[in-house]
Amino acid sequence: MAIEKPASAATSLMVGVMKREAEACKRFRRRDYRRRR
Repeated sequence: MAIEKPASAATSLMVGVMKREAEACKRFRRRDYRRRR
């Protein structure tokens, strides 16, 4: 049962990173979209 605590903490961290990457992707996509095409 003690393994669930670090697992949930890691999951919450992963979700936070995923949200940050998603926002960064949206910002970078708008800038690099015109550069690539």
